[in-house]
Amino acid sequence: MASVPLPAIDKNKEFRLAFDLLKHTTQSLFLTGKAGTGKTTFLHYLREHLSKKMVVLAPTGIAAVRAGGQTIHSFFRIDYKELFLPDDPRLSFSKVEETFRMQEEFVQLLRSLELLVIDEVSMLRCDLVDVMDRILRAARAMPLMPFGGLPVLWIGDLYQLPPVVREEESKLLESYYEPNFYFFQARVFRENYRPICIELQKVYRQEDQRFLDLLNRLRENALTPDDKALLRSRIDPHFHPEPNSGYVMLCTHNRQADAINRNNLHSLKGKQHTFEAIVEGDFPPSMYPVEKELSLKEGAQVMFTKNNWSKDYYNGEVGIVRAIDEDEILVEVPEKSKEIVVEREEWENIRYKTQRTKGMPVSVETEVVGRFVQYPLRLAWAITVHKSQGMTFEKVYAELHRAFAHGQVYVALSRCRSLEGLRLKSDIPPTCIRVDKRITDFIRQAQWHGHEVEQLLAQTLGEEFQVCEEKEEENLRQATALRMQQDAEAWRTSLPPLDSLLEMKATLEQQLRSSEEAGEVLPKLLQWQMLCLAIELKTNPQAPVGWQARWAFLQAMLQRWGS
Repeated sequence: MASVPLPAIDKNKEFRLAFDLLKHTTQSLFLTGKAGTGKTTFLHYLREHLSKKMVVLAPTGIAAVRAGGQTIHSFFRIDYKELFLPDDPRLSFSKVEETFRMQEEFVQLLRSLELLVIDEVSMLRCDLVDVMDRILRAARAMPLMPFGGLPVLWIGDLYQLPPVVREEESKLLESYYEPNFYFFQARVFRENYRPICIELQKVYRQEDQRFLDLLNRLRENALTPDDKALLRSRIDPHFHPEPNSGYVMLCTHNRQADAINRNNLHSLKGKQHTFEAIVEGDFPPSMYPVEKELSLKEGAQVMFTKNNWSKDYYNGEVGIVRAIDEDEILVEVPEKSKEIVVEREEWENIRYKTQRTKGMPVSVETEVVGRFVQYPLRLAWAITVHKSQGMTFEKVYAELHRAFAHGQVYVALSRCRSLEGLRLKSDIPPTCIRVDKRITDFIRQAQWHGHEVEQLLAQTLGEEFQVCEEKEEENLRQATALRMQQDAEAWRTSLPPLDSLLEMKATLEQQLRSSEEAGEVLPKLLQWQMLCLAIELKTNPQAPVGWQARWAFLQAMLQRWGS
């Protein structure tokens, strides 16, 4: 992957702390931040500079292609048509491997991982998180540790677009989860699983402080009377952008955006050129980054759909088609007073696999399984708010009075670089600005301040904690115990049902009898001891003396020897 322009990481405190936390600890992390704070940039930086074995996944095909990773469904072998509820017997510890066709190579891949990265978590549903958790516990032979002890980096802004749930699925999920089904509402989060939350603060997209403050309050549905007056000052119901003026109409529905683009293209004189994408291998339509058939005329307003730093264009930049040839398209970018020769670009669909080299540790590699080749352009007189996520526009004309999803208004307005570049077709009804209080509560409870993260890093890296291996292990036990400050009753409630614990114990005992290598026996034996302690906690009203210390010790040993 080509290097990308990065914020000065040493000057961005949250960037540096998040990276150091992932590099030097085994903590899970939720990295969030407002629109334009560099969450995607952080992911690129992480891939280039972190040496840990990791995979990058996303909940949708398009998000996976943009992140250069794989979809969650594809990676974990989950049929996207299937709905798995928490009590589904196919998710029991003894059935998971059979349910998801977990062959030896896949199990080895999951066991070799040191970090799991999930991008665009605002669109990730809690039921899918629980399925991931069950698969990792089974594959990594750690049934009592969330995600099988694998650290997870969750990236996304929960104030942006929420998960998509069909009505018939919603009715079934409501019996198990709270409404809206955000990723943090998964059952695994109730089991004392608490990723550290770091929020990126510096916004790189907008520089106008007045507009930034308005967007920040809009994000949390806390607009002041002055904010509302400022937004009303941008209303112009009779505004008709001049041809080729660079304004992009943001709509809430696909049909409206498609009709605007189709009508504007039809009104242009001249020959219409249609370019068919080249699709090779496994690249399903749900992952297409642009239309398979791209129809253009000279004079058409288009936007770039990919970053190309060497040619000086970025995702969302708007221009005008000036000339069309078979192998290239000339696009003028008025904001830069320059013309760009655009050639076809390639997108890849990848899958992760393990690579074994004699005498070397197992590595995690990518394999290209499909290619999509097309011009990185789309018609840009209009686009839906949903498809605009991740883009930046100089000029926006927004029609938002029919906004229906949480975060939709915030996503739309935060696409624009400046207040001067924003026009509204009508007032935005208060009912269209929706923020879920559960999001605010989760972030407030999970967020760590900079000095707290620095303190944790100091404990991990400080010389006084590196005197000897025994001291490191003792410190790890103490840190683990501190994270389990629940009383015995609360911890007992968070454990799986007794039947499940007994089933896990029986399965492990069977595996222990058939294990021959010492490297396999020790992790399973530690797991068996944790299960025995869990069953004792579950069945004994009086908590065993020293149960927290015992649990913390076993968990620390598993972190050292279990993967």
